[in-house]
Amino acid sequence: MISYIIFIILIRMEEIVLCNICAHQFDSLHFIPKMLECGHTFCSPCMTKLFQKNHTCPNCRAEINGIEGSLPINYNTLKAVDIYKSKSWLESEMVTSIEDMKKKCVKRKEILSKSKSSITSSLEVLDKCLEKLEELTVSERRVDAVNVKKILHEVEEDFRKTMVDMFYDDIKSTVSILLSDFKDSKGYLEEENFDSTSSIYTLIY
Repeated sequence: MISYIIFIILIRMEEIVLCNICAHQFDSLHFIPKMLECGHTFCSPCMTKLFQKNHTCPNCRAEINGIEGSLPINYNTLKAVDIYKSKSWLESEMVTSIEDMKKKCVKRKEILSKSKSSITSSLEVLDKCLEKLEELTVSERRVDAVNVKKILHEVEEDFRKTMVDMFYDDIKSTVSILLSDFKDSKGYLEEENFDSTSSIYTLIY
């Protein structure tokens, strides 16, 4: 809303700060705003042409009297030009800021969308991991050490794929509990092909 209001003001001010004949912006050097007796203002180059070819005001057709050098400078118009330049700069800065913020929002949205998809996928994988771990009864953990080792390896691989740090401690605790059960099992201690506890911890840590 504010941007729209500034835009309207700038459009209205253009009628004041631009010469109605050549459309150049007034300044204090080359396009000096000179005011006729009728009150209308035009730039100095256009005034020179008016005095040379047509001695009437282009706006109201009033007769132009006197000499060009005696025409007063419209200082109010010069002040309006300064304000116009300032507003134009502010408008430009505002537009740039808005566009920059839009880009940041779009980029952040894309990142969050990807993160959301990744987290959803990771949650599904972790649910499957938990299902596998829940299926292992206490007796199976103690008796079928090789099968348990295989399942733990599968869970570990799936867990690594999730790449979600916030779930790391939970899965680590679950595997640690299983390792505790293995330590109390003679079957685990007698299994020649079963890796040592330190090897499993290496996978986890």
